[in-house]
Amino acid sequence: MFRDFLEDGTVVEAYKHSWTRQYLHLDSSGRAYEFVGGISYEEVDADELLAKALRSCGSRANIVRQNEWVDGKKITWARSATRHRIPRSRTLYVIQQAGVCFQDGTGRKGGPRLYFFGDDENEQPLEIVAIERDDGKLLIIHSMPLRERFEERYTEALRWRK
Repeated sequence: MFRDFLEDGTVVEAYKHSWTRQYLHLDSSGRAYEFVGGISYEEVDADELLAKALRSCGSRANIVRQNEWVDGKKITWARSATRHRIPRSRTLYVIQQAGVCFQDGTGRKGGPRLYFFGDDENEQPLEIVAIERDDGKLLIIHSMPLRERFEERYTEALRWRK
């Protein structure tokens, strides 16, 4: 976003996270800084600063690789999941290849709905809706060919694909 200079001549580059809008201030050797009081920089732990910048990411999307159900062992299927005649293997492939899922709306029991978008093995774009259950399992409730209204999320999801 911009470059700033410390009193000792250190150059600090400011990076802004595209989702959380939080800044990372880093120098060329990887040291992290926080802008304090609107007037000066204070050196901080780089890992903590990154965690702070990413903290609100979950409201828009979740990084899938952090979830246990990606291996398929903790996935269950609602009857509605195959209503559009998408085989489970194609749905599972999209989930396993996804690097991100979007959280939007709630299911019948109040849990957040998770949306996965991606291409199956045949390069057919799919949209998948699931709910993470209390026991940690992922319940797939919907899988179908991608609809136009989800094109933007699909495009974003492709950037995260494994």
